Amino acid sequence: MIRFRTFSLAFVGLMLFTSLSWAVEGRHKIVVMAFGDDEFAIVDLGKDGNKLVSVQEQLLQQATLGNVTDKDGTIDIELKTPVGSNSFRGQAGKNGSVKGIFTFRGTKYAAELQPTKEEKVAQMKSGQVMSEMIAAIRPVQGQPPKQPKEIATALETLIKKYEGKPYASTVY
Repeated sequence: MIRFRTFSLAFVGLMLFTSLSWAVEGRHKIVVMAFGDDEFAIVDLGKDGNKLVSVQEQLLQQATLGNVTDKDGTIDIELKTPVGSNSFRGQAGKNGSVKGIFTFRGTKYAAELQPTKEEKVAQMKSGQVMSEMIAAIRPVQGQPPKQPKEIATALETLIKKYEGKPYASTVY
């Protein structure tokens, strides 16, 4: 009888241990949406260990991976630098996306954790929306001014292109 109980407890413990899994595993990029879809870091996440793969060096000089936790579907990732810590905190969604907040030097920005296979963060895209908006409004040099309907159509196209992106609020 004692052997059966010991075996049962061991079996239940093993089942609990194997069922503990991260809401998000594998390689992901932290995309911060302050002024564009800018990749700040790429991290490998999993219950067997975590690793910082790549960062935006001009923003996160000498960054190292700090604490990484996944508690009840809330993912926290800390990036430590000599001038302080920056962090991502997000909630895992049902479709595999992780939307959250990236705190960069004390300021909070909308951010996402997105699956990737890349080894290096992409070049910064900040300012892209503003450039496209100015191009939609201003006439081409040497051309007559754009008509209001033409400007409205161009702005509607930008609104559709950047739908759901917080940094694109200028277009509205």
